[in-house]
Amino acid sequence: MDEVKEQPQTGQSVSEDRDLAHKVIDARRDSYEAAKRYGGYKLDRSVHDYEYELPKFQAKTFREHLLDRLTTSQDVSILDVGCGRGVALAELVRDNSGLKAAGISAQDFREEISDPQLRDSIRKVDYKTGDVQKLRSIFQGQEFDVVISDGVFFYLGDPLNALRQCYGILKPDGILFINFTGLHLPQSDVARLEKYWKDIGVEAEASIDGRTKDLVFAIQKGLIDKLPMPFKYSQRTESGMSSSMSATSSGWDYVLDESILNRSLVPRNG
Repeated sequence: MDEVKEQPQTGQSVSEDRDLAHKVIDARRDSYEAAKRYGGYKLDRSVHDYEYELPKFQAKTFREHLLDRLTTSQDVSILDVGCGRGVALAELVRDNSGLKAAGISAQDFREEISDPQLRDSIRKVDYKTGDVQKLRSIFQGQEFDVVISDGVFFYLGDPLNALRQCYGILKPDGILFINFTGLHLPQSDVARLEKYWKDIGVEAEASIDGRTKDLVFAIQKGLIDKLPMPFKYSQRTESGMSSSMSATSSGWDYVLDESILNRSLVPRNG
């Protein structure tokens, strides 16, 4: 099962790691089903929404990075993970004729776009439906300059695997912008995580969202093709659960795994 086999090792046996992974994923899925009863997922986010809500990388928004690349290349692409109706992608395609845009959603919402111009533009988007946890197999062989995901990851059973998959389909030097990851770390560990990735050739800017306390990421693909994930599962205390505003308070968090952080890693491809 794709979303389980790539889980971080925690010093336990492979069987114990797999059982724990299933337990956490099931808990997060159950929590998501409960959360759906209390509010709807926003499907019609615009480019403006994404620029406001997603983190920046090197003080530039995802759109600014995209436009920079469009001025120097005729082969520029973007993927929206959890694209909803695809409004932002349709706007980008409408305004940038050379852009190749793709999106993935759990179900097809394109018919709900009311603007006739955007309905025409969305036809030019490679819009797919499917499981984000199988992202690389769905977009097999494709790579993107920019990957964005707004307000999606904290709904996923396995955000670590999805983060890996998003990184894996970036072009060399491509950039990933994600918020509401469903991952939680204390402020003191954020710099350690950035340094860990930087030491193996991956530039990342991480921060903590003030409302949800989730990690948000802007990550540029570096010297390695597979992004190491130095996390392990941790069960929250009652106080930890009450302080979290994540949409899926399943009772499980992710903490830095010291055994992985202290392991010597050599930058390499493959």
